[in-house]
Amino acid sequence: MVAISAGLKIVRYTAGRVDGEEKEDFAQAGSKLINFYSPQEEFDAVNKLNEVQTVVLSLDSKIASMDSKVDKMMDIQTFMKHDSGIFRRALYQRMDEVVANVNSSQPALETSLVRQFTEHQLQIASDLDFVKMKLIKLVNHFKEMSDAKKGEEPSSKKIRLL
Repeated sequence: MVAISAGLKIVRYTAGRVDGEEKEDFAQAGSKLINFYSPQEEFDAVNKLNEVQTVVLSLDSKIASMDSKVDKMMDIQTFMKHDSGIFRRALYQRMDEVVANVNSSQPALETSLVRQFTEHQLQIASDLDFVKMKLIKLVNHFKEMSDAKKGEEPSSKKIRLL
C-alpha cells in the first residue's frame, strides 16, 4: 500500500497476463498496475462531503429565510413611510382648515362680543337708573316722614329730588 497526501491509501494490484492479452495492450507490456481505494476511507470522505453539503444547504435555507425577512421588513418600512405621509398630509390639511375657520370667524366673533358687551353695558346703565329712582323715592319718603314728625305738612312742601 502507498500513502497519498489526501489521506487515502492506494492498494496496488498486479495480475499476470496471458500471452494473448499482451499483444492487445499497446501501451504497456507485462503486468499492469490497478489502484483500489480502501472502502472505509472512501466511506469517511463521502460522509464528510455529505456533512458539508448538509451544512451548506442549511446555510442556504437560513440565508433564504433572512432574505424573505429583510424583504418583509422593507415592505413594512415602505408601507409605514407611505402611511405616515398620508397621515401627515391629512393633519396639515385639517390644521389649514382650522386656521382658515378661525381667520374667517374672528371678525364675526369680535362683532358679537362687542354687541354683547354693549347690550350688557346698556342693561347695567338701565338697572343703575332704576336703582337711583328707587333710592330717590326712598330718600324723599324718609324726608316726608321726618317732616311729619316735626309737624310740617307734606302738601306744603315740594317733593325733593336729588
